[in-house]
Amino acid sequence: MATGNVSGQAGGRAVPHAGSVRREGDRTWVEGLPRLAWDTGRANTFLGCLEAALSVTGRPFSFGDLAGYSGMAFRVRWYRGDDGLIGCPSSSVGEFPEEQTALASATGWRLHGEFGPDLRQRRSDIVRSIDAGLPALVYDMGWDVAVCEGYLAHGDILMVRSYGGGEVPADHRADALPGYLLLLAGHGEEPHPRARFFGALERAPRLWRREPLRRTDPDGEYLYGQSGYDAWMGALRMRDSVDGNTRGRIEHASGMNYVTLLDTRVCAAAFMRAHCHLVNREAADALEIAAAAYDRQIAVLSPTNWADPARQPDLLAGACRLEADAVTQIGRALTLVSNAGS
Repeated sequence: MATGNVSGQAGGRAVPHAGSVRREGDRTWVEGLPRLAWDTGRANTFLGCLEAALSVTGRPFSFGDLAGYSGMAFRVRWYRGDDGLIGCPSSSVGEFPEEQTALASATGWRLHGEFGPDLRQRRSDIVRSIDAGLPALVYDMGWDVAVCEGYLAHGDILMVRSYGGGEVPADHRADALPGYLLLLAGHGEEPHPRARFFGALERAPRLWRREPLRRTDPDGEYLYGQSGYDAWMGALRMRDSVDGNTRGRIEHASGMNYVTLLDTRVCAAAFMRAHCHLVNREAADALEIAAAAYDRQIAVLSPTNWADPARQPDLLAGACRLEADAVTQIGRALTLVSNAGS
């Protein structure tokens, strides 16, 4: 057995003090990864797993800050297929390139994400990352983001910590896992905290008014902001008139969207309150009004209220109005900051 703290090299780039790497026989892993679970207020598996992976480094970021800097704290999205397909659980995910790029810019971490690779063909990269004390992100067998914290058999077998997997990671053949890989490829200069916060706030009105994002296989689009809420409400209102498979798809996608929306709006309010000291007083007051709107949105969408399916479309309509109010106040804060030159 060998243990030790390492100051890692990833992709040839130095990174902050990385995790403690432990070796026992043919097994090598990064120690200290936290438990992942659905009941921790971290329903977005990408943000939760990235928080976990970064927690063992010298530059960690909380789930709430990752939600803010990625824009997930301010985003709502719903999928609509060109062929009439209604809803998709991917509406709520956070591992798309747009969010990864935003997080790389805000945190200084070089995030090399890739969809579709055969992980067995990438095992040398994964082994190199683990040996440097840096966990990787992968999909688990259920296509949820998980943390690869170790390997054995020279990387042919990966140790994967997932939501719902308990305290102990599971061993999976690399070539059996779905194709997704994100590597921590080094850490560079971070933006000034005020510029980083301002950039996060700018995403709120941009995401609210964002044009649909096209998707292929199957063909369709993700709708954002008001359009996303409208499509989500429309799907819920028609679920009693569709076949069982379509109803199940709507309810699955809606359930994932709901828990993600609830968690990320908690983050939105806390994120603005935690960082509003970085802007002038008038802008901070506008952000407090926005945070209070998110507080009311969270109350409207409480699990007790949401438990009645018949109420869900009307609850979303109220949440949408409150979100529009919050985005208006965030836009006002941005204008006040720009006008003041602060």
